Amino acid sequence: MWLRRFSQEIEASVKKKPEKKVKAPISEALLRQSCSRCHGFPDPKVLPKLAWAENILKMYEFIGLKGRPLDGFLAEEVIAWYQERAPETIPLRPVSKAQFKSPIAFKARGFAPAGAPPTPGVSSVQLVQSIAGNRPYALVSDMQHHRLMKVEFPDLNSKQIPFVTLAQVPYPCRTEVCDIDGDGQNEILVSDLGSFQPMDHDKGLVAVFKLLNNKLVPIVLAEGLGRVCDVRTADLDGDNDLDVLVSEFGWHTSGRLIWLENRTKDWSKGKANFKIHTIDKRHGVIHTPIADLNNDGKPDFLALFSQEFEEVSLFTNEGGKFKQTVLDKAPHPAWGSNNLQLVDLDMDGDLDALVANGDTLDDLMPKNDHGLRWLENKGKDGWEAHDIGKVYGVSGVKTADLDNDGDLDIVASSFLPQFNPKRDFPGYPLPSIVWFEQLKKGEFKMWILEQRHPCHPCLDLGDIDLDGDVDIVVGNFSMALQGATWNKQRHWIEVWENPLKSKK
Repeated sequence: MWLRRFSQEIEASVKKKPEKKVKAPISEALLRQSCSRCHGFPDPKVLPKLAWAENILKMYEFIGLKGRPLDGFLAEEVIAWYQERAPETIPLRPVSKAQFKSPIAFKARGFAPAGAPPTPGVSSVQLVQSIAGNRPYALVSDMQHHRLMKVEFPDLNSKQIPFVTLAQVPYPCRTEVCDIDGDGQNEILVSDLGSFQPMDHDKGLVAVFKLLNNKLVPIVLAEGLGRVCDVRTADLDGDNDLDVLVSEFGWHTSGRLIWLENRTKDWSKGKANFKIHTIDKRHGVIHTPIADLNNDGKPDFLALFSQEFEEVSLFTNEGGKFKQTVLDKAPHPAWGSNNLQLVDLDMDGDLDALVANGDTLDDLMPKNDHGLRWLENKGKDGWEAHDIGKVYGVSGVKTADLDNDGDLDIVASSFLPQFNPKRDFPGYPLPSIVWFEQLKKGEFKMWILEQRHPCHPCLDLGDIDLDGDVDIVVGNFSMALQGATWNKQRHWIEVWENPLKSKK
């Protein structure tokens, strides 16, 4: 079973020190009060018994209390309390054979750069429609080979398609095509994590790649940052130029939510002037989709915080300053929030939030909680949370009308790169690419397109072959360079061609 290997590692680490005989905390109410100051109180049943020691010790260390009590509770006492109530193992959810009979028979094709090794590190893939009527191209960021690439799709039946390296970038995480200097030509905005492994440092940066003298030149907008995982553009201060909203994820002691005020007067010299403003000092912010959510003409945004916070917040623009309102908070800090989209999912004229939680890179535990939630925008009545469906390790998420029936469906991909499905999920058909068909408002049915290949951190949707329907492109990520030799990936991206074509 997938849990066995990690249980043995945790058990071994606990046995390195002499075991102390401790008493479990007497008062659950006091323990609940103590834990709930920072995050939702975790139910003992969300993790198996042997996983609690590592997670609680990590939390004590995380808040600077290693070896010291929190509100009178030693870590060993909290561990004992949780282990006394936790299950030995957590069984995997059953999968119905009927779920594999998708009403859309997508055709999958895989592609890689010529001569590329089987170790892609694709962190983002974005379809871009450059000229109306032409096929879109894909911007592909690769963190392991430090490249920003352009991928064109002249013929999906070809065994090889062109991957063109646009620039060398140390650790590119997300891209956005935008005209940041207002000259009528698009540039490419890139967030750079600054390191492959999670750590606290000041190597992260935000850069824009601009065409100067027929050469794509990087212009740094901000540097000396923690790990930067997301960048978005909007005129945040109402002065008629584009500013940049930055998710500086960081790690333990670094990270915050900031915006870069555009003060650049002359872009022709390859330099920029941006001033940093801090919106929220907390680390762990991942995605910040922007939209005018209160119809006052100013761009607002939602922010997804992970780490110990695990919440979705609305930041309302008050002229370059932002008022925060918490919309949704996860029930426990091991929730694994990792994706947030703004979309009118129920097509009632306002924007809702589509939220994914499937991250496992902290505790190496796929959880039955993993899946998608819809935060329905109900105007003055707030935002109401609805469960859509469960997917282990869900990571990439996008919406479109896949079946041409006039409503929005959802595509999701799974990212569990540290697991060998054959070894860690023996006999279990682990879904790795799925789509949720919207049957009626807010009611979804999950169809499985692929199983046992959870190496897709990102995806995008678009009409790649210009036949009038929505196709899927997913990015692949291999951990072979980090020791998971079984996790080699022959393809860097995969295109799942939709056969429905236009009904027109």
